[in-house]
Amino acid sequence: KKERYLHIKPVKKVKKNEYLVSADLISDIVKWDVFKASSKDRVDFYKEFRDFYIDKNILVILTSRGVSLYDLEDEVILNEKFLEITEGEKIAVFERYLLIADNKGVVWYYDLFEDEKELLDYILKEDFKSAYELIDKNPFLKRSRGYERLEKLVELFIKRAKNYFEIDPLKGAASLQKLLEVPHLRGKVEEIIKHYTNLVKFKKAVLSNNFALAYQLANQYPLLKETKYYQLLEKKFEIAFEKALKLIKEGI
Repeated sequence: KKERYLHIKPVKKVKKNEYLVSADLISDIVKWDVFKASSKDRVDFYKEFRDFYIDKNILVILTSRGVSLYDLEDEVILNEKFLEITEGEKIAVFERYLLIADNKGVVWYYDLFEDEKELLDYILKEDFKSAYELIDKNPFLKRSRGYERLEKLVELFIKRAKNYFEIDPLKGAASLQKLLEVPHLRGKVEEIIKHYTNLVKFKKAVLSNNFALAYQLANQYPLLKETKYYQLLEKKFEIAFEKALKLIKEGI
């Protein structure tokens, strides 16, 4: 049986690692569902295709106009103009280097961590928005030590904010404003603010043994269950329950 699939022009390359990917002469890139023999995703760059390389979930594409990056897992274009280079016929990633070679034996290499210094500067300034924008343009930076520092700093900001919420909800929310500027962190940060704004009320309910209100708040705002006061609530309730049970038995 002969079937026509998605490629319009002749296919120049097919490669299977974790994903099966094919590309044709005009940069129609297809990610295949190997079980259904059909396309899971397709992206059209409309440029003369040269080569591609699959590095984990990142598809590195070499065309006549340069290098583009595509996320095979999330199926989105990461950076269509990652590197502008018109030479080269073959491309590969080795450790922290992007290698491009022509048919005459000439090889160019590009340090994928070249922007790490800029990333560290943003971290020093606590400019999270610019730091994550830089990573969006160069996702390979997620493998650098600079990215590890950025993630630890984000964790520190969130931990510090939670301590502020215990005393002053407004101060806690204000301390997270820089993280709210980062699109992919916004949902998580907004959830923290929404839940931890009730921490003062929750703390008072626990310390005053108001179990009904404390459990109502914990169920309504589940992040409060991560606090030390919820652990205290559970211990207090257990003690009160055992005491009540003992009184009932003694009454019987």
